[in-house]
Amino acid sequence: MDSPLSGVRIWLSGSVPGDASPMETTRIRTFVEVFAESVFRLGGHIAHGSHPSLLDPLRTAAERFQSHTGDKAPLGLFVSRLFLKESEPHRFNMSSWNELCGDGVEETPEASRPEGTSDEQHRANSLMLMRQVMVARCNVIVALGGK
Repeated sequence: MDSPLSGVRIWLSGSVPGDASPMETTRIRTFVEVFAESVFRLGGHIAHGSHPSLLDPLRTAAERFQSHTGDKAPLGLFVSRLFLKESEPHRFNMSSWNELCGDGVEETPEASRPEGTSDEQHRANSLMLMRQVMVARCNVIVALGGK
């Protein structure tokens, strides 16, 4: 018998807003952890754009899944090459995540940067490329928090 979410790939889009209160932060992070554990248990996959504010609850859910099943979690992380060049908080250990994520970590292209493009526009263009890759691979989007 197929699991209820078998074959479903969910793009978990979001982050903890910068102006979130400590209580709001805890609620969002708890939701992400419980949501991910539920999706994994029901046979679905999660894709996430590697926002630093949600990596810890995703890691916790993935580690629990791996501990209970012995398998890598049905989780895939996407990261723009733009952020791989940056310092904290966007840097993370890709090999560590690849050990945990069944779908691995996928680098998406950094946007080209024509002369006169601001840092903010370059960042937005690079994120747009990452999101285009993600939307092509997912059939459900769950969005929370963010700006």
